[in-house]
Amino acid sequence: MYANTEKKLTEIETTTISTLSEFISYVETKCLGEYMLFRGQSQDWDLLPKISRILPKKGTSILDMETRMLDDFKRLSKPFLKNIPTNEWEWLGLAQHHGLSTRLLNWSKSTCCLMVYSK
Repeated sequence: MYANTEKKLTEIETTTISTLSEFISYVETKCLGEYMLFRGQSQDWDLLPKISRILPKKGTSILDMETRMLDDFKRLSKPFLKNIPTNEWEWLGLAQHHGLSTRLLNWSKSTCCLMVYSK
């Protein structure tokens, strides 16, 4: 899946690729000079962050759930960090990198990253 940033955000083109040869052909023919963002997914999910696929407990919002998980992550991870994040976005990025479900949706300029997350 990729987003061509020269188009409006509502016009995201998606392409399903099933084999390595299809992928190579696609990259060789479609990725010529355009600025593109890629997202690899192993399942056909909507373009929503992972946290949106978790149902919160009754009476709790997704934001409340994320806040509690992120607060726990901050508290438990600090002893292991050389550099402490300086704002919430850095904390969210670090937490997501370590597997926490967050509101962030990963995109990459790299077709190699696309392949890793599509497996």
